[in-house]
Amino acid sequence: MASIFYDLTSAKEISSIDNHIEQVDSYFIQPRYASVIGTIMNKHGDIARDFPIRSNKMPTLALERVCDVI
Repeated sequence: MASIFYDLTSAKEISSIDNHIEQVDSYFIQPRYASVIGTIMNKHGDIARDFPIRSNKMPTLALERVCDVI
């Protein structure tokens, strides 16, 4: 299911699969991280923009790990 999740692009498709996901900018993340990531993006912009791995899953996971550290 995780691989299917990351292949989808619209918020409507995501919410139909899992209503425990929120969109912040272009990232679909767990709700517990939404406010922190939103605050970071508002202050610093998209900090995962230049992430070296070009997939939807890896930048999202990296952003969530940053939130775990904070």
